[in-house]
Amino acid sequence: MEMTLLELLRKYNPYTFPISNFHVDLLDEEPQDSSINSNKIHSFLGEKNRKNPTEIINVSQASMFSRGNTYFCYFLDGCRKAYYICDMATSNGNMIPILMGQISAAVIERDRTSGKVVLHKHERRGLLMLPTGGNGIPENDAKEIKAKFDESFSSEKITVSFVKVRHQDNPKNDTLAKLNFEMQNLEISFLEQMTSAQALTQDNMIVVDGALQFQNIKQNRIHNLRYAVGISKHFNLHLTNIIGKNKEIGTLLINLKKVGDRTPAYRLKLDNGNQFAFWYLRIRDQKYLNFPFAGIIKLEKVLVTLDEREDGLTTDTVENISRCALQEISVCTHGNDFRWASHIYPIYLSEQIQKKKFINDYYFRYILRRRISI
Repeated sequence: MEMTLLELLRKYNPYTFPISNFHVDLLDEEPQDSSINSNKIHSFLGEKNRKNPTEIINVSQASMFSRGNTYFCYFLDGCRKAYYICDMATSNGNMIPILMGQISAAVIERDRTSGKVVLHKHERRGLLMLPTGGNGIPENDAKEIKAKFDESFSSEKITVSFVKVRHQDNPKNDTLAKLNFEMQNLEISFLEQMTSAQALTQDNMIVVDGALQFQNIKQNRIHNLRYAVGISKHFNLHLTNIIGKNKEIGTLLINLKKVGDRTPAYRLKLDNGNQFAFWYLRIRDQKYLNFPFAGIIKLEKVLVTLDEREDGLTTDTVENISRCALQEISVCTHGNDFRWASHIYPIYLSEQIQKKKFINDYYFRYILRRRISI
């Protein structure tokens, strides 16, 4: 016997309704650090021997780095795309959306001599996101759907992923959060593989697009981030407890006006014991931009060693990483990406490669009509 995906879902829940809004745009997501509890930010800084949290330092005056000796050699980014498939009515009268998604991760490697970049690693997966437990699909039914769906689409690398519904008022957020979680798992896997292969060193660091605070990185695996630097082009301007209990960080960042202006490194300690130093750096001149925070990036580095966890990063480490970041502005995405002022080119290339390797949207529409053997 064969059924389409919608017919298969209706077999377990007859109140499943197709919808017309097939694509879900994920570009307008909140910053990754929007959920950070400001109470986790410590009053003592993440930079050794600096005491003033509002001090502005300029690092562009004495840059010793070029393409040939920059720390940055690898660039890691993840991409995701979601598709709204149908709505499913629950026993308590709520509607739960069923989404499909594509996730991928890619590492770009740059040659120090020629500056050419090559694709070092890439992986793509497709996911059918099934809400389970509570008001979702009963777990036994969900497992049966997974077995039938995974077998039918194994060649396309499309599988079922279960989502625990926690927010009844907007369950779509739970699904999108799980999609991000699965994408981060791909990124973490790449970091672990490259660490095991000893590809990452102090002189061959990897830049990760976005925050380093992966929720599923446990303390005994934090060493995989030792030679990683997170660069966020979109971040929370309303964090408090950094420059004062009731002052938001945006009131300080407005003073980063010249290329190379940076803040001190601050310290964040998560519940799992992981600690991070983070700071803000202007990489493009404010006078050429139409938004006061454009051209500012947020940099992150994990505190791994005992000295770092006690005293923070050395000023030399913070400034050298900042100077390496300034080297990345020589090639610009102006005209190709609206985030160009805070975007670095190798990450942009990684994004473009991944988007081209995604399965075509028309194919995902076809999956709705394709017959599944049961």
